[in-house]
Amino acid sequence: MKTLQTLRKLIWSLLLPSGLLLVASLALYALTGKTEFSPELSGRVLGLGCACIGLEGCAIAVAALLHDVGKLIARLLDVIIYAAYALGLLTWLFYLVNEVNYITNILVAIDGTKISFVFLATALGFACAWVLALVCAMRCSKVLKKAEEAKREGGAEA
Repeated sequence: MKTLQTLRKLIWSLLLPSGLLLVASLALYALTGKTEFSPELSGRVLGLGCACIGLEGCAIAVAALLHDVGKLIARLLDVIIYAAYALGLLTWLFYLVNEVNYITNILVAIDGTKISFVFLATALGFACAWVLALVCAMRCSKVLKKAEEAKREGGAEA
């Protein structure tokens, strides 16, 4: 039961903010992503971001509805959270790839030398969402491993 409470705390305190940051960043990208440097929105960024939000929502729902942490459910939750982390990383990287013309233009100082607030907010939002999902995945994995070891030790003594 303690493992379940710890998992819920981790998911609510790390994965939920990650999902909210991702939603905000995707909305910001969808509203302001078309520029002279990238005339079209990237389907990869939008698709991977939405898939990541879906997986994070699944993990939050599973943790909220869970009554007991069985081995299969624990593994499933672990895989879902790691998949959300990986998709968050890909979303951030594809966003940077999509904005490479803008980044190059700023670095070489062709048309401008200042980074726009919208670009910075979107990039930082994607990056922070990815980092929060990564930390959640690592911490949840650690909690689940400790619970599994405790069950094994408790079963060996009985």
